[in-house]
Amino acid sequence: MKLKGILIVLFFIFCISEINNQDPEEFILGGLFPLTGRLADTGVEREAASRVAVMNINNDPTILPNTLLKIIPYDTRTSQAGGVNALLEAIDDNAVAIVGAASSGVSQIIAITGSVFEIAQISYSSTSAILSDTNDYPFFARLVPGDDKQGQALAKLVNHFGWEEVGAISTADNYGVLGMQEFILASEQVDPPIDIVTYQQFVSNNDDISVEIRELKNSGAFIFVAFLLSTDAKHVLEEAAKGDNNLIGDKYVWLCSDGCAQTSLIKDEDGNDIQYYRMLLWLKKKQKIKDEKKIQKKN
Repeated sequence: MKLKGILIVLFFIFCISEINNQDPEEFILGGLFPLTGRLADTGVEREAASRVAVMNINNDPTILPNTLLKIIPYDTRTSQAGGVNALLEAIDDNAVAIVGAASSGVSQIIAITGSVFEIAQISYSSTSAILSDTNDYPFFARLVPGDDKQGQALAKLVNHFGWEEVGAISTADNYGVLGMQEFILASEQVDPPIDIVTYQQFVSNNDDISVEIRELKNSGAFIFVAFLLSTDAKHVLEEAAKGDNNLIGDKYVWLCSDGCAQTSLIKDEDGNDIQYYRMLLWLKKKQKIKDEKKIQKKN
């Protein structure tokens, strides 16, 4: 991962040095962030972080001497149409490289359109396995592992705790479906294999997911794996926490992909805080109990 990061940095430096074969006085990056839409909560933070990063680079003469970086933010509106519009605006403003986008679907359409202009693109959070195809997306790079790695890690985590049955849920888009497919494939390869007792999909931003959550409930599963983005994850857990479902508690575990892990707090219908770390603490507690039982058996 470190080597990949170094290569990406060298690639961007190469782009800079190749402009008129000299260090440009100003090098413009187009920062594509979801400043509005369903990922706006993280988009605003990332845009601010990008400005801090550029400021630190400009203040360090050993990184890019005689070069002034400038990043211009553009709002993708968390949509493919917004992403293409933001890309074209960045190109019109003479950006020579793109930072973004956040979600895989938006990054994918930007990578396709951007390849026409041969403009380098590096995403900070898009994880879809499709984007790993360098033939289809020759100018795309990213700083995070693909969903194939997430699927493998989640399957190994489930296997580590000895859980043999899980319920699965995802959005019906590239991020959710392809990510879950990787998890299902990896689940078949661990020993013993993991039984996916139900797999539910729903359209992102769908207000009514009661049927999907009820199917999770009826499956009898106590462990759930989710490939969702933050706002959809919040909606799923809110619905799961409702009285008729009651799928949040000490006997249930929710394992989320990177998208839903961005949401730190939600509230149930009674206004109580439900935190992701509570679920992780539950894992730790159960593992401690298992360890204690092993010690008792030895004694």
